[in-house]
Amino acid sequence: MHEVILTLAFALLFVYLIYKLNFFKLEGFNWKTIAGLFLIKLGAGICLTLIYTYYYPFHQSADIYKYFDAGEVIHHVFFNNPSHYFQIIFGINTEDPQIKEILERANHWYKPSESAFYNDSRTIMRFNALVRLFSFGSIGVHTAVICFLSFIGLTALYKTCLRFMNDKKKELILAIYLLPSVVFWGSGLLKEGLVLFVIGCFIYFCFQLTHGRINFKNIFGFLLFSFFFLFLKIYVLLALLPPLIAYLICEKIKPGNTILKHGLLYLLLLIFTLNIHLVLPDYNMLEILWYKQSEFINLANNMESGSLYQIPVIEPNVISFMSGFPIAVLNVLARPFIFDISSPIILLTIIENIVILFIIGFCLLFFQRKTEHLNFTLFCFGFAMILFGIIGLTTPVFGAIVRYKIPGLPLLMIAFLFYYNKDKAINKFPILKFLKS
Repeated sequence: MHEVILTLAFALLFVYLIYKLNFFKLEGFNWKTIAGLFLIKLGAGICLTLIYTYYYPFHQSADIYKYFDAGEVIHHVFFNNPSHYFQIIFGINTEDPQIKEILERANHWYKPSESAFYNDSRTIMRFNALVRLFSFGSIGVHTAVICFLSFIGLTALYKTCLRFMNDKKKELILAIYLLPSVVFWGSGLLKEGLVLFVIGCFIYFCFQLTHGRINFKNIFGFLLFSFFFLFLKIYVLLALLPPLIAYLICEKIKPGNTILKHGLLYLLLLIFTLNIHLVLPDYNMLEILWYKQSEFINLANNMESGSLYQIPVIEPNVISFMSGFPIAVLNVLARPFIFDISSPIILLTIIENIVILFIIGFCLLFFQRKTEHLNFTLFCFGFAMILFGIIGLTTPVFGAIVRYKIPGLPLLMIAFLFYYNKDKAINKFPILKFLKS
């Protein structure tokens, strides 16, 4: 009973903050609608927790609980040795034998093999250790907190995109807040919730600075979320940087030839990335990608995953990478197919994929050529494609793909929704009148 009461209390607190804070006041929608979107997320997060509680009999194999339990181990250090606790939280002196002994008890802190990149699982463990200070051990409170952070990120993304799509507010709500996989996987006690929080705020502050709002708050926000990004899924940042840099450069130089500029900048950044090992020997990107793919395939085979599928096997060379990339993007965008069904979640993913592809087709059917804000739509589309390519080259399990791709789905949908002719679509299908502002 205390679990329910605590979770409800924090849910009410967050609803009150949505009602009170100007950040959550969105033009065209009252606070009850925004609070309702948050409660949908919270409900999805609770459902996901229940699935992990009763579907996985061993907590050690359930992502939510292995991170939650590791946070519990770190939390107990606070009372025994506060100095060690804060050193773990801030990543200071973690090679100390006493601290290493503690971290070895936090399962999954150390991976069987470490790479040049930061182990981002440690971030969600630290998050749980911090929230545990006031959660009284209630996993429902942890779920409510991560839902609220994720909701902040999505709202920041909405406010950024509204600058370019003020005539399509309802479409933005659907694309950002209500895509089923984003609602479901982005609301549980998983890394994806923190990724949505960080990427949404990072993009928000980047665009604030780019469009002339240079003040202490925006500079501090940009630096803070840039720092946070380094301790989350680094491949999301790697996918975001090329289109973001292309967007920034196109905004600051003479307009025109935007598609060509994006293409050339992607090519230059790709060449730079593939040769960065000449300066930083530990960061041979092709070898890291090849190693990650091999590691994930071996892990999936050893665990006998029921949603395993064949991905383009690559070698650490440019030709292998470039030939496998388009197939990888298509796999993440369109698969699983009907014959790939291995669980109810995979079936729901197939239905969502069909709906997304239908919406994309619908937008293309009512395509409206525009030159305004082309730079922004190329940013959205470029990020989604690069992210999907990286995921498709390294992830041979449908169950993982469904989770990993959620940061790119809203921006992919926005790229297509921007170009559909709403008036023409409503005249053809009057049932769509609810989309009118």
